[in-house]
Formats: sequence, structure tokens, C-alpha cells
Amino acid sequence: LPGSSGGASSSWKGKKSQTVPATEDSSVGGDGNQGQGWSRSTKQTSRIPRRQSTRQSVSNGSDQTTSTAVSQADSRKDDGSPSEEERKFLNKVFQKHFLFGSLDEEERHVMIDHMERKVAKNGETIFKQGDKGDRFFVILQGMYSVSIDDRTLKTLKQKQTFGELALLYNVRRTATIACTQSGVLWALGEKRFRECLKNLNSQQRSRVKDFLESDQTFSSLTPQDREVLAEACTVQVFQKGELILREGEVGDWMFTIMDGSAQVVDQKGNTALRSPGAILGSVGIMCTKRQLYGAKAIDLVTCLALGRPSLDVLPASVAELLRRSAIRNLLLGTSGFSGAREGDLEFFGKLFNAQQDLMIDHFEEATFQVGDVILPAGSDAHFFVVMEGEVAIVGEAMVAQAGCSALHLKEYAREVVGAGATYGGKAMVENVKTNESESVKTKESVFALSEVRLRKISHEVLSNIFGGPVA
Repeated sequence: LPGSSGGASSSWKGKKSQTVPATEDSSVGGDGNQGQGWSRSTKQTSRIPRRQSTRQSVSNGSDQTTSTAVSQADSRKDDGSPSEEERKFLNKVFQKHFLFGSLDEEERHVMIDHMERKVAKNGETIFKQGDKGDRFFVILQGMYSVSIDDRTLKTLKQKQTFGELALLYNVRRTATIACTQSGVLWALGEKRFRECLKNLNSQQRSRVKDFLESDQTFSSLTPQDREVLAEACTVQVFQKGELILREGEVGDWMFTIMDGSAQVVDQKGNTALRSPGAILGSVGIMCTKRQLYGAKAIDLVTCLALGRPSLDVLPASVAELLRRSAIRNLLLGTSGFSGAREGDLEFFGKLFNAQQDLMIDHFEEATFQVGDVILPAGSDAHFFVVMEGEVAIVGEAMVAQAGCSALHLKEYAREVVGAGATYGGKAMVENVKTNESESVKTKESVFALSEVRLRKISHEVLSNIFGGPVA
């Protein structure tokens, strides 16, 4: 999974396989290390002969391939290479893999030729967050937990993959993976992974450039900026029914749909259809750090994917365009989720694109600690978007009773809102309409219930940039 990337722990490095002598061709990722418990094919350039009927059974494979591969997982060949049933299993996984699905049959089998087998034991750490990434993994058997900052986020199982992100962007592992049920893994070393990726990128480069030139969001970039963006992106393919984004997971990816359609589901269960040109996940990667909604492929979906590590190498102009797009999507709800309260953002939707950009450019970022007053009653009105944390909206009459305790603030709050939610738009507009001659004041207080990060803009600034009342 894209967000499950991680690196090899020390227990997997620095020891030769007990079953196969190390050879010049058996290094992993070119680092000369052989993992403990690994078995590796001794062939170097020769291919395992396969019958045509076997290839056909892969292309038309059913779930029987998986069960057979599992039952024969321990009956591997003496040379350490995958058995025919394991080859069928791995080939089927790669056919549906978001990165390698577009490889042809021969290229997939070349990858399989260079894979290594590892028996994973319950309780074993496969790799730790912050380690250097040197392998990509396919799960044949067992279950594996994914943890970030000592918090378990999800469990991976058979047919799923992990480790792509660190190799894809040459970064440290972003998660810790541990075996929670003994099983078997197949791994591809860094060197072979990058060779496959290089071949894919050369095949897709022309298509990506054409898409960026024609897309409404990216066509405004200079040719040089589009070239850099194309280099930073990968093309990922999702099968019908496959998850593209999972609500609540770490925002490591954003996707622009090139072909196909996706369904997005917000936190309230509302659904919407997204077509080519739509950007998915931009809010999670650029603003809130976690995905606020889920998305799945309605049919075969091809996406232009950008990982979080790439943001650091993009030109400022490209990063600014992506930031604007993410905030606009959040405010308009075009990402499939809008935390705006009813009527809060009607005025924003009526603005021209240039006016929306102007407003977004004047947002200020601010952070608050637990119990801090974000906006006291009687102050000049502000509109803000919560990026992280929770805030309590407390009526003026209840402020004294609530005090500054987060527990009491939540108890007396008229409303509690979290990441992705907005506040203040409707009140600002309505107050201006009723009495344009007076300064707009808030009628309630807003407090931080946790560490909060938000983007805000005052009524005064809005009035100045628009040359008059917001309405």
C-alpha cells in the first residue's frame, strides 16, 4: 500500500542465507547484504522455462491461484526461486499493482525472477519507521501491522504489498511494519525495483506531459514547471472496486484522475462521482495530514500520483498551485468532503477563480494549544478552516461556566468541529447585510480543545481585498 512504506530492520540485514550460498548476483538493492531467513535463486541471466498454458492460467487466474500458492508456499524449489504456483500468485498481484499493472507479461516475470523469499515469524519487526528502504514486499501469507509514531493504523494481509514509498522517492521509511501472524513474504531489491520503475517512467512520460498540458489545473504552469512535475509523479492504475484513498489514513498521496471514474465518500456517508481532471487527496497531503474522505475506483482508473516526499523538490510555483487547489477543494467540497457548516461558504462559491485565489493567498496560518482562546466573543469576525485538531464553539452566556478546561469547554460547547471544518463565513456575510455601517463582531467564543492548526482571514482583510462588503 502506498502509505505503508517502510525499511528493513537490523535483524534482516548483514547475514547470509542459510539455504543458498551468496553469489555476486544475490545482493539486495546492490548493497551486498543478504537477509536472515531469505532464500534466493542462484541463476543470474537464465530464465525459468514456462509453458504457454501456464501463462494463460495466470492471465485468466482465479482465487484458486491464491489458495494453491499458499498451500505450496513451503514446497519451494531447492534453488530458492518461486514455485510455479507462487509465480502465478506473484504475477496476479503485479497485474493489479498500482505501479506495475501496466508492465507486460515478460517484464513481470523478470521481476519475479529476482525476488527473494522470507519466512516471517509472529512478533518479528520487518522494518522500523526511519530506516533506510532497500526492499519492496508482497505478502503471500500472514498478517502485518502498520504503525506510525507507535500508533497502529491498519493491518495488511495476503495479496497486499508494502515498501513502495521509500524506494519510489528515496526517503526513509514512513512506518513500522511488524508480523502479527507468522507467514511468508516475497521481496524485490532496490536495484531491480528502480530498473522497473525507470522503464515504466520512460513509457509513460509522453502521456503525462500531454495530460498536464491539457488539464485545466496544470496548464497554467510554465513548460519547465510541468516538466519538473512530470518527473516527480508516477502513473498508478486502480482496478474496479479498488480503494484509492482510505478515510483517516496518513495523507501521503494525492491523485489526479487521468482516465476512468472514482466515487468519493465523506465522513457522513455522502457520495459523489469524480471524473478525469478531478484531484483526490490534495487536502490530506497539503493541509490536514490525514485523508478526510475515502475514494474507490468505479471502473479501471488511471491516476497521476504525487507522493508527499516530492513536495520538497517541486518549484515554489508548483507547490503554491497545489496548495491553492487543495484549499479551494476543501472550501468548495469538490474533493468529496466539505466541513463547511450550512450556508458558511455560499459567498466563496460565487467568487470568480481569481477572487478565490486572492482570498486563499491572504489566509494566515496560526497554531493554538489546549484551552487557548482562538476567537473571543466581541472580537472582529474571522473566517477560518481547521487543518488539525478540534475546536469548541461556545455561546457568549456559557463562556464563564466553561472556564478553560478542555473537558468543560467540550461539555458547554454549542458545537465541536475538527479537521476540514470551517467557521465564520455565514455570520460575517449576514452581519454585513444587516448593518453595513458597523464593524462586524462575533457573538460566540472559539476555543482549542487540542493542539490546533488553522488558516484564517478577518472580515477587515476580506473587505479590503474585495473593495467592499463580503456579500
